[in-house]
Amino acid sequence: MKLYHSPFAKFLAALLSIASLTACILSLICINTLSQYSSYDADSTNQSLAENFYYQDILADMDAAAKYYSLLLADASWTKDIIAEYENGFAPEHTNFFFTISNFDTGEILLKNYQDSYAAYVRRDYYVTPASYYDYYSEYYYMEHTDSYVDHFGNEIANDEIVIPAAQQEDAAEPVHIMMVGHVRKDLNQIHADKYAAATNVAYFLYRNRFSFLVCAAVSVLLFLNFIVFLLYGAGRRSDSDEIHFHLADRVPFDVFLLMMCGLGALGTGLFFAGFRRTLYAIPSKDSLITWGLFVLGGSTLLVLTLNSLAVRIRAHTLWHNTLLRRCLHLFRRPARYLAHFFRRLPLIWRVLLFCLVFLAAGVYAVSQVYWLGSFVPIVVLTILLLFLVLSSAIHFKQLNKGCAAIAEGNLDYRVDTTFMSADFRAHGEALNRIGAGISGAVEERLKSELFKTELITNVSHDLKTPLTSIVNYVDLLSKTDLPEDAQGYVEVLQRQSHRLRKLTEDLVEASKASTGNLPVDIVPIVLGELVGQVAGEYEDRFAKAQLVPVLQMPDTPVTVLGDGRYLWRIMDNLLSNVCKYALSGTRVYIFASTEEDKVVITVKNISRDPLSITPDQLMERFVRGDASRNTEGSGLGLSIAESLAELMHGSLSLSIDGDLFKAELRMPAAPTEPEPTEPAP
Repeated sequence: MKLYHSPFAKFLAALLSIASLTACILSLICINTLSQYSSYDADSTNQSLAENFYYQDILADMDAAAKYYSLLLADASWTKDIIAEYENGFAPEHTNFFFTISNFDTGEILLKNYQDSYAAYVRRDYYVTPASYYDYYSEYYYMEHTDSYVDHFGNEIANDEIVIPAAQQEDAAEPVHIMMVGHVRKDLNQIHADKYAAATNVAYFLYRNRFSFLVCAAVSVLLFLNFIVFLLYGAGRRSDSDEIHFHLADRVPFDVFLLMMCGLGALGTGLFFAGFRRTLYAIPSKDSLITWGLFVLGGSTLLVLTLNSLAVRIRAHTLWHNTLLRRCLHLFRRPARYLAHFFRRLPLIWRVLLFCLVFLAAGVYAVSQVYWLGSFVPIVVLTILLLFLVLSSAIHFKQLNKGCAAIAEGNLDYRVDTTFMSADFRAHGEALNRIGAGISGAVEERLKSELFKTELITNVSHDLKTPLTSIVNYVDLLSKTDLPEDAQGYVEVLQRQSHRLRKLTEDLVEASKASTGNLPVDIVPIVLGELVGQVAGEYEDRFAKAQLVPVLQMPDTPVTVLGDGRYLWRIMDNLLSNVCKYALSGTRVYIFASTEEDKVVITVKNISRDPLSITPDQLMERFVRGDASRNTEGSGLGLSIAESLAELMHGSLSLSIDGDLFKAELRMPAAPTEPEPTEPAP
């Protein structure tokens, strides 16, 4: 079994850690006491330490002697018992303190208890009045003379003027100015139970072991660290189980331990500065030393228990779970949630108004503090809070604005960081993120759908080409054979429809390639007038057959566009083919070109034969034809193919319908004009 699993070893380590910590703290207290009186200096002695311990008690006994003399001056019957108590206390068999009271002006001895050789003394002067029956302790006054005195310890005695309360000035008797000298007997063995003898023994003990305390403090620290590390490492562990084992102390809420530690620390600090600090300049009693020893022992025990319990809770991940603070927060969680929900449900304008009212009340309070108390702390805190809110709101607004701009520019993957945003800004940021995600998903679905349709058209078209080629070939062979008249008519129908089906298949393949951008494009400057004139010449017979009159209008100066001649020809072919199919017979077809900034516009206008009950956007879709009955030839792909080819050449194709007037506009980028060469100057 591992040693840190043993309960006995952990119990022994706990006891030793408490003992070492207690020894360390007590050693530090002793070291602090010795250093207060320079006991680590080379010229220090155990007697000088003892004399320093005497000082406060000598002053206390001198004050008691002054009261004793004040009672004697009263010379009343009620003072006899009290005087007897003082005489008994100042008797040589009861105290090692003796004093002499003399008249300050004449030097006459007024009162003394006994005389002996002394080890230390203090001299002070008093103003004493006869004691009063009701308040004799306050009926004496003293002041130190205007001349300065130096006592036996080398301390200069400062002097102040006597101050007698105004209420007592009329009734107070004339004070007697006395000089008192307090002594401590040199031979303290005569009275072993006296406080001066006890202080001497304590001083001798501390002085003899002054260097031992240093060693003890260092060794105690090392032992405490070793034992506490061992204890913390084995905290909660057992040899018979891998689970964390809880003791009774580990089930106590951890903040109770913290409160006890804070309370004990505050109590110890208060006692040190209020009581023990004062006793450093007085005689340490046995009871006070025992009290402080028990106090330090209790604090050490509580600290070791707290550290051990902390290790168990951290190892079991229950540090926060088992606290009173968490339980209190859990009790107030539901009301706080309802309040927050109510606040969020308020309209934004009401929330802003509520915030303004609260801020206004805080501002009035801050100004009142400045006016009445002169304290600028509330107004400074309020200003810092306002600056924080304004700056955070500005930062959040900038983040939202940046997100809107990114989504508007097409960056649908941009996400606004809403980690540190407040409620309203966070809601707006999350809405922007959802908009971006929604648009991105919709675009992705649309692309998938378009890709699927394009692949379907391409695959079906390729699959149809092989059997369709066979059908066309065999129909062509049948047309060349001698067949009956009826059969010859059937073959002509088959031949016409098979050619139409082959044209539809080729259009499907071309539309698929054009929409996916898989066609190679060779952009070169093209003279537009020549291209339009050539296309119009090709369609001269078809215009005449359809009883249409073409009207061409080209700019006076040659116009050059950037594009691919093959695809421009195909676009014009599709547009004029539609004119021949759907234009009203006996009307004119207008074909003219114009320039717009860096674009060249080719416009084709005609009058529709049938009423147009369809929108231009619908005409641009695939498989959509101008005649609802679909009696005319065509696949409904011509305009869609023309639009895709125009986009491949960085142009655009748009349609417009005004009653029976049908207009198509092809916009292509204009080729840059070359500067004319200039003749060199003579």
